[in-house]
Amino acid sequence: SDTIVCPGQSVQFQLTYTPGVTDIKWEPPTGLSCTTCDNPLATPATSQNYTISGEFQGCPVNASASVQFFPLAPVRFPTDVQLCLGESVTLNELSDPSANYTWTSTHPGFGTQTTPNPTFTPNQTATYYVTADNGCIRKDSVRIFVSSAQLTVMGDTTICKNFTATLKASATLQGSFVWINNNTGQVVGNQAVISAVKPEETTVYTVTYTYGDNCVLTGQVTVTV
Repeated sequence: SDTIVCPGQSVQFQLTYTPGVTDIKWEPPTGLSCTTCDNPLATPATSQNYTISGEFQGCPVNASASVQFFPLAPVRFPTDVQLCLGESVTLNELSDPSANYTWTSTHPGFGTQTTPNPTFTPNQTATYYVTADNGCIRKDSVRIFVSSAQLTVMGDTTICKNFTATLKASATLQGSFVWINNNTGQVVGNQAVISAVKPEETTVYTVTYTYGDNCVLTGQVTVTV
């Protein structure tokens, strides 16, 4: 008879017929252990209808049976898996309230969570595993990448009027730098090191460092004239 199973499970068909039926054939052959036997084992990749045909005293005979998959509990991972340090992520965007969800991770601070849609603030790249049980078991995983860099800015300095100063920043990951004169709002350079700035008065310079997936760190230097 027609059967409903969990995805990946098999069904053992049991074919009975009047003695004298010949030329048994199952269609389609997808997922069947044999196509001309009476009791094939069906392990289809998706829900599948099967037709069995034969011949009895020169006349065609046939029957049919189906293997239908019970739908697994839904899981929809976030599309943005590239995070900046300090950002949070909701690991699942779609769930079945009647299903049981269990989450674990390679992240040492995550532990085990049983909410369908856990939100977490990771401080390192890790893989998150989910088991969703609605009568059938679904297992899946997602890897969340965390970009973490450090920005170092040279300390405040004092110069005499009409002298120059050097602005210097460095970072632990490759990225871009923009220095801005806070007094005027003007960009004074797009490199980590800016030599020979010559402020007319005491000025604060802000550097914006961008790395990874548009992660941003800032730092400031005060040049006292």
